[in-house]
Amino acid sequence: MAATVTILHAPFPLTPAERAQLVTNGMASLSTDSFDPPPVVRLTSQALGTVWYLTEMDPFGSGDIAFGLCDQGDGCADLACIDLDAITRAYDRSGFRTDPTFRASGPLSDYLARARRPLLRTAF
Repeated sequence: MAATVTILHAPFPLTPAERAQLVTNGMASLSTDSFDPPPVVRLTSQALGTVWYLTEMDPFGSGDIAFGLCDQGDGCADLACIDLDAITRAYDRSGFRTDPTFRASGPLSDYLARARRPLLRTAF
């Protein structure tokens, strides 16, 4: 049986449990310099070849500002803040989707290290 995915349309479709965990992680990151949680949410866009792994949200903000890893598949992945409302508006046609079957396999630093590995190139 194929897994279902949620196509992003405003408002951003985080489940209450995902939102609660992202905000909880946001609070924890304020008091712990070495905070390195596993990603909570995985967003993908096949059209852009982009994957976002979100770990936390601003617990005091009025908007949907999240933090995580942006991997564009080019070996230059980086950590960044993301405005979920802006992604929904700007990239709706790019087919951003949440992956309800995603379960993190380690902390965000593991995902960053894997995304930054040099691409294997074949010498001709």
